[in-house]
Amino acid sequence: MELPKRKPIRFKGYDYSQNGLYFVTILSYKRQHIFAKNSSVRQGFYPCRINENDYSNCDLKTTMQLSEIGVIVQQEILDIENRFNGVSITDYVVMPNHIHIVVWIKNKLNSWKAQNDNSSRQGQSPCLTGKVSQINTRALTLGDIIGSFKSISTKRVNALHNTPGRKIWHFRFHDRIIRNENEYELVSKYIYENPLKWDKDKYYNEV
Repeated sequence: MELPKRKPIRFKGYDYSQNGLYFVTILSYKRQHIFAKNSSVRQGFYPCRINENDYSNCDLKTTMQLSEIGVIVQQEILDIENRFNGVSITDYVVMPNHIHIVVWIKNKLNSWKAQNDNSSRQGQSPCLTGKVSQINTRALTLGDIIGSFKSISTKRVNALHNTPGRKIWHFRFHDRIIRNENEYELVSKYIYENPLKWDKDKYYNEV
């Protein structure tokens, strides 16, 4: 199938509730450097492979020093698997103007406990807010997971800074389906090395 000039963000017809690994990239609003900056001093444990021992020390010479916003973003990344049944985050990194996450959906019949509350959306696209009010047993999708993450992190940042309505995320996200172990190893290595290669990154821009 010939692709249009503008690359589609989602694969048409693909069931994004399927079990599998997804490499997700989310940009900050207008690619602002609001999450982190280069630093030779480690703060936290990023980038990391969460469920494996390979990168458990995270001993890169150069990493990212998180801002206040970046700390909230990291906390919400790590909380994704607490919020959704059958979902894990295997790898992630917080960069100055974007994040990379590997989302593992392990159970197609997983459920979420959330309420769709558009009255407090903080200028983001409609999605789950994470407020527990009802049990929806339809298959959870990647869009549900990322939408909830973006919404909750935005609300926390704006509550902290008293900036209601401020946008911190680009309204879309990019994903790639990881189809085999070799692809996963390449993605995981890319995430791990991302801070070292920030100035060569496709999302790099001067501030």
